[in-house]
Amino acid sequence: DAPVVFAGVDAPAPLPANMTGLTQPLPAADTLKLMRVFMPNLRRVGLLRGPATPRGDAAEAELRRAAASLGIEVAGRSLTNPDQARTAVEALAVEALVVLGDAMVLRSMPGIVAAAEAKLRPLFSLDAELVERGAVAAIEYDNYRVGTQLAEVVLRILRGEKPAAIPVAPAHADRITVNVDAAERTGIKVPPAVLGNAAIIID
Repeated sequence: DAPVVFAGVDAPAPLPANMTGLTQPLPAADTLKLMRVFMPNLRRVGLLRGPATPRGDAAEAELRRAAASLGIEVAGRSLTNPDQARTAVEALAVEALVVLGDAMVLRSMPGIVAAAEAKLRPLFSLDAELVERGAVAAIEYDNYRVGTQLAEVVLRILRGEKPAAIPVAPAHADRITVNVDAAERTGIKVPPAVLGNAAIIID
């Protein structure tokens, strides 16, 4: 069979011998690392998300795994309607918040942002689009970088390697979007290193 190279999947099932490529799950671990750049002493994070979905569940599991390796405790709240947003934020005894970019979170963002700012809890997101809606920052996949990674895999195949011999690898999430005003409204400054590396800066 002809070789098949893929990207844009969370975690593929067992693959036939003619397939390999890159995974692109929600960047939970990279988001926590970015939060630590803003808040080096971060120890307790509140996770806000909507009802269970396979992708959301996988992102939460990865967030908790990464948090454990960094010595960060995660307290989670699941929202079933936007009216719960303010109460959920106020109930979390945490230093910062992170949200999944699911449909319920999207609907709840006004209440989440208002409560986060009132409690001076910096809000980060696994969805870069939510930075424009009041999150401090997010990290995502850079399509150019992903394309470069894919091209390297294709080149290896063209040079004679079999797809089965090329392990599926994670794509690099390193495209940062930052909202300077949102950071200031929650009592923190954007570190110079983040500003210097950010692809999008919202004042």
